[in-house]
Amino acid sequence: LKLICRGKRLGFSIGEIKDFLDLYDTDEAQVEQMSYLLRRARDRIVHLEQQLRDVQQTLKELHEIDGMIVSHLHSKGVPVPAE
Repeated sequence: LKLICRGKRLGFSIGEIKDFLDLYDTDEAQVEQMSYLLRRARDRIVHLEQQLRDVQQTLKELHEIDGMIVSHLHSKGVPVPAE
């Protein structure tokens, strides 16, 4: 259960977690299991790093928009609400 919860927290699907757990029965040395987990973990890292870049870009754009709006409102003498 602990492995299932950890897998979900790390973003693995139930199917991926099942595949990982199924390998316990077929490979006592856990070579297949570790190889499978390594591949899935690396794929997840790539995916999360891309998501992080996307979020950072979105935040940058939103901050720019915020700055432009604040400048515009100030130029019109309109009070700007605090963040």
